Amino acid sequence: MVRELQVEHLVTLDGSTLNLQTSALLHSKSLFSPFPPCLPMDVPALGEYLIAVSVDSSGMPIILSLEERPDYRYQRQQKGSSWAKNRSNHLNRYRLHYLAQGVCQTIILTPTYENYHFVQRLGTDRWLLVRSRANSYSDRNAHIYSSTGEQLSSFHAGDAIEDVQVSENGCIWISFFDECHRDEHIGAGAGLVCLDENGKVIFKNDYDRGLHIFDCYAMNVASPDDIWVYYYTDFPLAHIADFKVQKQWPPVPIKGSYAFAVNLGYHALFDGDYGDSALFAGNYAKRDSLFLVNLDKMEFEELIPIDQSRQVIKSFQAFGRGSRLFLYTENRWSVVRLDMKYN
Repeated sequence: MVRELQVEHLVTLDGSTLNLQTSALLHSKSLFSPFPPCLPMDVPALGEYLIAVSVDSSGMPIILSLEERPDYRYQRQQKGSSWAKNRSNHLNRYRLHYLAQGVCQTIILTPTYENYHFVQRLGTDRWLLVRSRANSYSDRNAHIYSSTGEQLSSFHAGDAIEDVQVSENGCIWISFFDECHRDEHIGAGAGLVCLDENGKVIFKNDYDRGLHIFDCYAMNVASPDDIWVYYYTDFPLAHIADFKVQKQWPPVPIKGSYAFAVNLGYHALFDGDYGDSALFAGNYAKRDSLFLVNLDKMEFEELIPIDQSRQVIKSFQAFGRGSRLFLYTENRWSVVRLDMKYN
């Protein structure tokens, strides 16, 4: 059965103001976590290029933009073929937009040649920016900036980074996709690591821990002691606490999701799917659906997100932090929160 997930009062970009309001309903059951009243940033209206969108450990949105046209790809001779470029040929002038006590703040970062892909808040007054690819241990692709935009330090964070999430206590959790297995990188053969702010390894997954992560499709750092991962090849779900694997579920019936939310009632709300069993071989047939999974029974229900006018929300990015699944499109934010009593 497929049901509609109605999202009301979406975050909308209108002129120079991004309004963040409440609330979302699944029929009569509230699943919404309220946003602050407003976030004045319309990146396209400001003439900037959107580089990265994320949320911090408290669920506040962060946007990284660039004044210049991004120089992020090498073009190959074959038509349409390209690969990641670690550094731009020209200086990048980044702007970081975020909320502080309900007020929008913008930080202009010191110009750099680095091509960043991820941004996270680090503590209360610093910011972590990370480039996905790195050449070797000597390639420092993670950089910490001050609240005034000055670069403070840098370290190697691994190659083939899929996601970066920083917990409230400053632990930097990094997941990797399937090109991370070269020995000269910090995440080689792991799929998941946790670093401190100096780049020192606090936790590194290995086969002895029971997590055979070939490609970590999605990660959810719910709290400093509550980390969830969902990974290829069979797509099981695992819970990590106190830097130890606490529980693993058998492969969930959703294959190829790239974001999910969880609650203590052990439901998981996944975003995206390869398709049904007939489309399992990599056909991303349902990227704009949500799937509510009961982890005890391994049963799921498909949900279609819709806006106030009952139009289907499509082509969104998704981010999972704790019980909240954030959806972002070109002109709005929305968030769905799993009610712990939902069944």
